[in-house]
Amino acid sequence: MLQPFYGVPSSPRALHKTLDYFKSEGFTNAGFKESLWRHPANAKYAADIVLSCHVDDSLIVCSSLSVMRKFKLALLQRFTGTDEGPVTQYLVRLG
Repeated sequence: MLQPFYGVPSSPRALHKTLDYFKSEGFTNAGFKESLWRHPANAKYAADIVLSCHVDDSLIVCSSLSVMRKFKLALLQRFTGTDEGPVTQYLVRLG
C-alpha cells in the first residue's frame, strides 16, 4: 500500500477489504488476530503459501518461487503496492 494505515480514518475498512480478499482466494486464518494466513496447494497454486500481515506490510513464504511470483502478481493486480523483494531485515519487539 502506498499510503500508511496508521491514523487514517479509512484504515479499518481497507484492512477488512484486504482480509476478505484472502478469504475469497481460499486462504484460511492460521493465527490469532487474523495476521497469519495459509493457502494449501491446489490447482491454482501448486504449493502452500503462508502470508503474514502487519498493518501495511506482508511477508510471503512459499516453497516454490514460481508459485510465489504468480501469487504476488495476482496480489499486485488487486491492490496498489510494491514488491520490496527478499527480506533482509526483520525486527521483532520482545516483551
